[in-house]
Amino acid sequence: MSNEAEPFDVDSCLEACPVGRYADPSVECQGCDASCGACVGSGADDCTSCTDPSKALQLGQCVAGCPGGHYLDGAMRCHECAAECAECSAADVCTSCASDRPILYEGACLSTCPPSTRRAAGGACEACASSCLTCDGPAITQCTACDRQGPLPNPNPVSSPNPQPNNP
Repeated sequence: MSNEAEPFDVDSCLEACPVGRYADPSVECQGCDASCGACVGSGADDCTSCTDPSKALQLGQCVAGCPGGHYLDGAMRCHECAAECAECSAADVCTSCASDRPILYEGACLSTCPPSTRRAAGGACEACASSCLTCDGPAITQCTACDRQGPLPNPNPVSSPNPQPNNP
């Protein structure tokens, strides 16, 4: 598009400039930067939409993709992820976590695993066995508290040297 003023008759004033143009301070329609489909000024960082539909809008610029720590919405606009996310797929859905909350659990970044889960070898939280209120160790069945009344199983059972026969 041309950056020259678009001449028009005084008798044919416009409500707004046509798409691809913006009203300058003297209220004349000027052409947007070639990368902008619509704009608020003549610069490449004044876009409100992009000419190329495959480009994303990031802080007024048309870019090939959103930078790290940002996600792309359905309107092809980049938005910043929540602070605890290193990367995200939506405002409140983390896909990787910042170092101060390193545990990714159901789209959230946490500093510790929630109740009834334990931290697995890969760093993710996994659910404890249904009989455990809390668990720890290499297996989800290693309860540290049971979800019902009763003792914890002895992880190292000792055999009695003289087993007693059952007396009916």
